[in-house]
Amino acid sequence: MAEERQSTESKALQWNANDETLTAFLDRLQVELDDREIIDNQQCVSCLIRALPPLIRNGLKAMSNDQDVTQQDYQQVVEEIKQQCLPQAQPSKTVWWHRAQLYQRKQRSKESIEQYKNVLLTLAKHCQLHYHQDMMLTMVFIAGLRERSIRRRLLDYQQELNFIKVVDYALEIKAEKSAVETTQDNTRINHDSDHHDDHAEVDDNHDDNSKNPRRNRRREKRPQQARNTYHESKKSCYRCGSFAHLAASCTYRRLYCDWCGKKGHIVRECYEKMDYDDDYNYYD
Repeated sequence: MAEERQSTESKALQWNANDETLTAFLDRLQVELDDREIIDNQQCVSCLIRALPPLIRNGLKAMSNDQDVTQQDYQQVVEEIKQQCLPQAQPSKTVWWHRAQLYQRKQRSKESIEQYKNVLLTLAKHCQLHYHQDMMLTMVFIAGLRERSIRRRLLDYQQELNFIKVVDYALEIKAEKSAVETTQDNTRINHDSDHHDDHAEVDDNHDDNSKNPRRNRRREKRPQQARNTYHESKKSCYRCGSFAHLAASCTYRRLYCDWCGKKGHIVRECYEKMDYDDDYNYYD
């Protein structure tokens, strides 16, 4: 009878981690030990061990190198259980770690200048740079810019720069460069369209004159390769790099570049990607 009562009490003390926190279980167990007036260290540890799930009991056994856990101090066993079950606080990162994250941060492929600036400001909060912060942010910002042409213009700037000024100047250069590229793209499209129309007129005249047998004989005498040199004599398509067609008829003209996000070309012909491939060669 006594054994049945002891078994029932043990089941009532069992800790279910899904329904109860470790702290609540330890408090409940301590109340139960006080009610039973159990003060012997070995008995307290035995009650604690019996109430634990098998996985934690095995963990305690492994931590004690297979020695008898009941011979250990009760508080020591409690601390070992907490070490097993409670999430351990991660050691705080040092200021040098934060500084390293700042110094090696570079602008990413689809990250705008404004986004890049905000990331650097966030990283600098934990670096404890104090009065050196503006200078270090300026240096890291310029060195990490993805586009070499912007870096070079910032480095060639003769006036004194601080972080806010250098960001504003970089945004101005980027806007100016984007406007020039847009104008150049429109000019190329118009130029390619004109060439395409001229070529169509030549083909029409060629068809009209095909009835002349003398001209037909001259045309037949020319090698086949000579009649296909129109595209080969031209520059490659700036959208995909092919020599076989004009940019106006390129199948990639409606696609967006995976590198810069602009419409009308693929990564292989992206000007920004070409700049990035020569990264950090400021003056070459």
